[in-house]
Amino acid sequence: MLSTADWAWLGVIAGAFLLFWSPVIVAAVRDIERIGLVVMLLLLALGTGGVTWFASWIVVFRMPRRVRQSATWQAAGDRSYGP
Repeated sequence: MLSTADWAWLGVIAGAFLLFWSPVIVAAVRDIERIGLVVMLLLLALGTGGVTWFASWIVVFRMPRRVRQSATWQAAGDRSYGP
C-alpha cells in the first residue's frame, strides 16, 4: 500500500513530466508546421538546463499553423448545381 508521501511524489513526477512535454502537446493541438523543431528544442533542453524549453514555447506560438484543404474542395468553375 502506498503512503500519502508516495502518492505526493508520484503526482510531482507526473506533473513534471506533463509540464516538460506541454509545448509538444500544445503544438499538436495547434497543428503547427514544424512540430519536429519543438521536439528537438525540448530534447536540447535536457542538456542545456532548460533554456531551450522556453524557446520551444516561443516556437509553438510563433510558428504558423498547417493549412489543409478539405477533401471536398472544388474550384469555383467546377461546381455543378443541377442533375
